[in-house]
Amino acid sequence: MEPFIVFIGTLTLSTREAHINKAKKNGYEVAETISKSTTFLICGKDGDQTIINKAKSYGVRIISEQKWVETLHKAETCGTGKKRTRSDNNKSQNQKKLVYLESRQYRRFWQMRRVYKTTYIRTGSIGSKGMETSKEYETKRLAKESMTSMIASKKASGYKEARRPQSLDYEDSSDSSDDNFGDENDENDYKYKQKKQKLENEESESDATLHGDETSDVDNGAAALNEDEDEDLPTIKSLSSLPSFITNPKSSMSIMKGNNSVDVLLAHPWKPDETDPTGWWISEKLDGVRAFWNSKRGKFYSRNGNEFVPPSWFSKGLPRDKDLDGELFGGRGKFQSTISIVKAGVEEWKNITYEIFDVPTLGLLPFENRMKYLKNMIAENKPQYAKLVNQKLANSERDVYDELERVEKLGGEGLMIRKPGSLYEMGRSKTLLKIKTFYDGEAVVIGHEPGKGKYLRQCGSLLCRMASGKEFKVGSGMNDNDRINPPSIGSIIIYKCQELSNSGSPRFPIYLGVALDKDKPTDPDFKQKVKIK
Repeated sequence: MEPFIVFIGTLTLSTREAHINKAKKNGYEVAETISKSTTFLICGKDGDQTIINKAKSYGVRIISEQKWVETLHKAETCGTGKKRTRSDNNKSQNQKKLVYLESRQYRRFWQMRRVYKTTYIRTGSIGSKGMETSKEYETKRLAKESMTSMIASKKASGYKEARRPQSLDYEDSSDSSDDNFGDENDENDYKYKQKKQKLENEESESDATLHGDETSDVDNGAAALNEDEDEDLPTIKSLSSLPSFITNPKSSMSIMKGNNSVDVLLAHPWKPDETDPTGWWISEKLDGVRAFWNSKRGKFYSRNGNEFVPPSWFSKGLPRDKDLDGELFGGRGKFQSTISIVKAGVEEWKNITYEIFDVPTLGLLPFENRMKYLKNMIAENKPQYAKLVNQKLANSERDVYDELERVEKLGGEGLMIRKPGSLYEMGRSKTLLKIKTFYDGEAVVIGHEPGKGKYLRQCGSLLCRMASGKEFKVGSGMNDNDRINPPSIGSIIIYKCQELSNSGSPRFPIYLGVALDKDKPTDPDFKQKVKIK
């Protein structure tokens, strides 16, 4: 089926008849009215805003007369002057849009393909179909640059180009080699897929903002497209004016339960052999107290529904219409002092901050949109004691290891990585992964061992019981205050260790503090440790 186009407004670069003849010469059908089958709406001066809005609702691509002329010129200078055939595209487009690499050393493959502004990465063991993830970029240029960078990084780590197995053909049936009009038709395929998403209305509006395709209505009502807007890749940018689908979403969510407990998003451990983090967002894993901001009540809660009561000045500037998820944080290595402040402090609250990493109210929107809301909220409200956790884009697996090494050298706990485009899910999710080079767990205190020497008349160590029933002692990591006023019997404490001994108890355990948001112990996950390469 030939693509349909519609011209509106006053055309100044050529007569309407000349435009129509040229379009038909290049294989396009020209229609008088907008419909769901329309491919392009070409706007001249004084374009009817009603028609433009209707085109947006159908997912039709809106371009200016100038952009249309440039697009046709590119097509005509590629060869015959007519629209390129599918076989022509296979030769000129497929090689730069799909790359297949293999590492014989690790017996793994890595494939990347691009469809307009979306990149798809498939990775797995050689011979398998692997797992595919996708990343939508703000502009086509960013998608191209990211693809080039990632391919170079993979080749530098030992991957080499190889013959792509036929078993992957079916998985990639939407391959960009099926273009009818180069990158322009990619967008139609992209928008078609977007319409099939569950949140059709939010996603169609999201495209315009996230991907640089927002049409701006100039004084004469014409729509212009700035396709190759140049933006920085590593971080999520804020917007000077947020679209309504973010500020006033059609669908919102709440993670509060009836007993004040909170069903927050929880992470799985990262397993390098299962998940390629390329294209994921990296942030530091903070060693603080998880806290949920209930905007309607103006209060902080733990996961178990315990209320944290800071001074009123601490929460000044936080939104009263959007719930937040974050961490009360006193700095690296200051978990115990943070616990003390949260439990009994007043003026001491000025020594901690609320580090925000998500906004559950907007959980039905992609992660990048939620971060843009938070950036704008922080910029506008300027809360003195709240900050947004920094997110960096991983261009390769190496980026994750480098960042992990940097954070741990500074005394940080580890990293969190977030899948691009992911929603806020209640409970544990594979879209959020944690990365650490040590094990941690919780245990219940069942006794206090008396101290000796300089710890005489103080607590020498805590006698604890793991979830497995194994008992052990921990004293390392306790400060003077902990020894004078040790955690009460029955409380849950957090500890970290290097490994298990032959008897099943933690080797070299270190006390970290009391777990305010836990009511039962959890043993360390001895499958989650990541070695820095």
